[in-house]
Amino acid sequence: MYKVAIFDLDGTLADTLESIAYTCNACLKQVGLVPIPSEAYKAFTGDGTEALVRKATRAAGDIEGKTVAQVLKLYTEMFAQNCTYKVRPYEGIQETLQILKEKGLKLAVLTNKKQERAVMVIEHLFGKNMFDLIIGQSDRFPVKPNPTSAEWIAKQFSCKTDECIFVGDTEIDVQTGQNAGMLTVGVLWGFRDREILDAANPDQTIEKPDELVNLL
Repeated sequence: MYKVAIFDLDGTLADTLESIAYTCNACLKQVGLVPIPSEAYKAFTGDGTEALVRKATRAAGDIEGKTVAQVLKLYTEMFAQNCTYKVRPYEGIQETLQILKEKGLKLAVLTNKKQERAVMVIEHLFGKNMFDLIIGQSDRFPVKPNPTSAEWIAKQFSCKTDECIFVGDTEIDVQTGQNAGMLTVGVLWGFRDREILDAANPDQTIEKPDELVNLL
């Protein structure tokens, strides 16, 4: 039935929390703010870099947002130098992806990360041959939850959107899949807890990567 599996990057394929926390904390420190615990960054992800930085600077004591622009600039520059620092694939995801490929599914990544950064992270973690398409943020594609990019991916593989699975760990991912008419699968190994994810009403919620195979 299903021909394509589309994955979010952060929190679904890759554990980027430590990388995000390390980089943002270094930037906060440069502007005179106090770094915050890594675990706190779970609540800051999912809405893009600018929103993350805004939430982090506020949590670090800048209530009025005076340092947001400066921290955002520093953060972007640091990630441009090395966007794979402390990034690792989630346990079991490699094996699950390989099984999906062996079952004949095409694999794609759809992320709000910049295109060049998304490609760099994916190829660093999974090599150049695991995914058939990597679509990041660019002038060509709108950001999630706009479904245009997800629908475009389906067309590239000559299939209908209801033949696609959209896998993610945030409400934005769920909205994207739903807006595109895809089966939406929320994962609990990422940045969101069950209560927040369930509120987005995915079609399925799973706790381990290998449970995705059972949905086929």
